[in-house]
Amino acid sequence: MKRRIFLSFCVMLISAQIYAQFTLKPEQLSNISKNNNTINQENSLQSNNASITQKHKFYLGIETSLDYCHFKFDDPYNTLISTEESHGYHFGLKVQYNFNEKLSIRSGLSYSIYYYNSTYQNNGLDTNDFPSTYHKGPYIGHDFSRYKFWNLPLMIGYTLFTKEHFKISPSIGLILSINPSLGSLKTYSQLNLGCEYFINNKIFLTIEPYVNYYLNIEAIDYFTRDDSKFGLGGIVSINCNL
Repeated sequence: MKRRIFLSFCVMLISAQIYAQFTLKPEQLSNISKNNNTINQENSLQSNNASITQKHKFYLGIETSLDYCHFKFDDPYNTLISTEESHGYHFGLKVQYNFNEKLSIRSGLSYSIYYYNSTYQNNGLDTNDFPSTYHKGPYIGHDFSRYKFWNLPLMIGYTLFTKEHFKISPSIGLILSINPSLGSLKTYSQLNLGCEYFINNKIFLTIEPYVNYYLNIEAIDYFTRDDSKFGLGGIVSINCNL
């Protein structure tokens, strides 16, 4: 009985195929073939896009940035010397570990330089009586200083949006900046808005505008952070999936 049912089912399938072959017009068969090809192409494109933006477990990156900064002198020197806000930049390496397609953790090491312009209210001061790291002798009206730091970040990232070659992955965390020669230390939290563009499944570019908030800062030589505890900047990096 089962064999008869199976044979009947096979005969029905063969009959339906023969009927379609002889009753459908050539253009109808062509349209069916085109539709199948279109579906296959769309599935292939979606698969390629997914593979391009798919996160690997690790990636390495080279980054650089520009930021805005402002410091002033501690008492009593702040009554004699005023500083103008200036800019800084950093460059370094970063490494990221992806727990899954959404959550990640990132660290690295970077080297930053901050520049400051100073205006002196009393040109008659003698720097021999004013401990300074950079020069001795009578003060001039203006001076230019720079301070160098090593930065150790620890950031947590989360992917919010993925489309074709593009991702939006904000991150938040803490950064420790150290100047060993001056015995200076500063800690700040930072929020990045990471925009990633994938060139292929190995190489991608990242642009990260950020805002940071200074949690604490020890004196840098005779400088201290001004009343504004916020900083702004932007990071550009090129990265490679491992």
